[in-house]
Amino acid sequence: MESGIVDGHVVDPSVDSKSTESNISDIEGFHCSSFPIRIAGEIKSFSTEGWVAPKISRRAEKFMLYILNAGKKALDDGGISEEVMNELGMPSYSYLYANDLVNVLKEKHSLGAYKSLVFYLEACEYKSIFDGILPKGLNIYATTASNAEESIWGTYCPREFPSPSSEYVACLGDSYSVAWMEDRFAIVPSISELKRVTLRP
Repeated sequence: MESGIVDGHVVDPSVDSKSTESNISDIEGFHCSSFPIRIAGEIKSFSTEGWVAPKISRRAEKFMLYILNAGKKALDDGGISEEVMNELGMPSYSYLYANDLVNVLKEKHSLGAYKSLVFYLEACEYKSIFDGILPKGLNIYATTASNAEESIWGTYCPREFPSPSSEYVACLGDSYSVAWMEDRFAIVPSISELKRVTLRP
């Protein structure tokens, strides 16, 4: 091992002699469970043009720009436009039934649509949607902002610190999800670690 890199797993920095371009490119598909190592490299042709606003491109770190680009490209590749994204939320006067949701998750698992899934559901009194009906063996870690009998607690509310901009008259998050998502220092390599981070006091 040299300079923190495991021998035998170093990307060959060779150059294509005809095009004089680096051989490092986008990773098309990769499952990290087989490789407990880091992948390093810089895509010289990387550009945020057409995907990320120029103002953000100038200010954000390159790592964040990679994430934004990849997310936007995935949405585009999946045909998920802004119009479709609006349909993915719960429309007025419609309901999400527990059995329907669990049946979809079972089908996705049987089709191999995911290897493991963290499912976060944001709503009051929603633990009941999984309680007793989500079977084991689907490789799903389901977490909700509240249990079946309680409401969620809002945060980033007007007159709180920090508070939202004056044009907002609503809370912009709830305590559970905000605490979970803002825990930048948590490393979550496994379900047991995810439970520890999620259930921390």
